[in-house]
Amino acid sequence: MSDWRTEIDDSIKDFISVAELAHVKLSLDDFEIDYQEAPHSSSSLPDGKMAIYGFWLDGKWLKIGMAGPNSNARYTSQHYSPNSSRSTLAKSLLNDQDMCNWRMQPENIGD
Repeated sequence: MSDWRTEIDDSIKDFISVAELAHVKLSLDDFEIDYQEAPHSSSSLPDGKMAIYGFWLDGKWLKIGMAGPNSNARYTSQHYSPNSSRSTLAKSLLNDQDMCNWRMQPENIGD
């Protein structure tokens, strides 16, 4: 099984390589990486920053998304509630037949 931290690190290195093809100079120092294992407390998106976030379970990415500089709610809370937005991790999990074994309910999905 692959480690999610390794997946992130490898993806950033690949992104830097592709940016070089477009004549954009990036290095690992240009990225802030905040690894958070579950359960975790969401942190605010720093002012003027954007984020790529992901949710990982049992060797698979459940959802990967992007939050822009004006999307703090998207980054900090919307994915934990099924009705907070059109596309959330919580809503996707509740609608996924494979997740029925986890006995998730709308009232506890954020946990």
